Amino acid sequence: MPSDSTTTATPLRITIVGAGLGGLAAAVALRQIGHIVQVFERSENKTEVGAALGIQPNAMRVLKHLGVQVENFKGVFVTGVSMRFGCKVLSCSPEEGTVVLETGETIHADLVIGADGIQSLIRTHVLGYVQDATPTGIACCRSVFNATPTDGSFSGLEWLSEGDPGVRSVAWKGLPFRMILCYPCRNGELVNSAHFYTETEKEKQDVSHPASTPTMSPAQVRAKFADYHPKFHRLLDLPNHAGKIFRWRLRVLPAIPTWCKGRTALLGDAAHATLPFLAQGAAMAIKDAGVLACMLPLGTTREDVSARLAVWEDLRKPRADFVNKTTIEQMEFIIAGQQGTALGDTRSKLAEYDAIAAGRLAYQEKFERV
Repeated sequence: MPSDSTTTATPLRITIVGAGLGGLAAAVALRQIGHIVQVFERSENKTEVGAALGIQPNAMRVLKHLGVQVENFKGVFVTGVSMRFGCKVLSCSPEEGTVVLETGETIHADLVIGADGIQSLIRTHVLGYVQDATPTGIACCRSVFNATPTDGSFSGLEWLSEGDPGVRSVAWKGLPFRMILCYPCRNGELVNSAHFYTETEKEKQDVSHPASTPTMSPAQVRAKFADYHPKFHRLLDLPNHAGKIFRWRLRVLPAIPTWCKGRTALLGDAAHATLPFLAQGAAMAIKDAGVLACMLPLGTTREDVSARLAVWEDLRKPRADFVNKTTIEQMEFIIAGQQGTALGDTRSKLAEYDAIAAGRLAYQEKFERV
């Protein structure tokens, strides 16, 4: 990370709301620089939700920069990050850099990062109004299965291990749209499964809270894919590692006018929740975090924060808006039976981008002292 040359640098006090991938990546990146970081997460603890995700090459560059090694993926040792779970944030004052907790406690910071997901409370305070994510009419049934029977002792699942290893995608050509996407995890011990389908009119009228996650039985999922070959149904017969199959309604957040206000910034899904059809959701959040840290070297003052956030947003927002728009287009191609259409240049553009290098260059051009 770039650093201001000073022997008396005072670290920033940074509050991060949300302990998802984006929030944790920001915590690691900012603490490694030397800032004082607190993370507030409303959940009591972090448990598996029955879903895996793919990390793309552009995000791997940032993770490598943070100290995550591909060879072990055992995490990054971080000293001094305060993690408070079961801690709900009720309000935020973006200009002042304060958040109020459910306990009544007010937390003062030089920078507040809203990494609180698609239903972001911090986003409402930054924008001054509620901006909900829009349902797409597509749902996804997600779970993780024990893959040990796929070694040949479990007939009907040879298609998972035959040929080149990696992602398996089985899309129905025609309407209603359906697609099975699965890939191995934990060195082949588990299989991540995602069954996408067009919602029924009844499901589209579901008015349950967007944050709720209903479950489905294997029989209900099979019924959605009744005309698929039986060998694809066998996936649902594997032991369920998560114990449940969760149904997620795919939503997309319309491009918002700004990610920042005062000394508060939105990051990850809170700023640009997107669809999974480019596998860029986690990557974008991680890159947001890495580039933000480039703008805030030790020596950054409280008065500097707003200007640094503005440059960060100028660098990150156009790319996030591009990904968001492209994932919607890709969803439309998939539904029309044209999966992968016009993706070659897009994938290359995303994979080759070095977010840390771009962040360092922007910092040097805008802020580095001569």
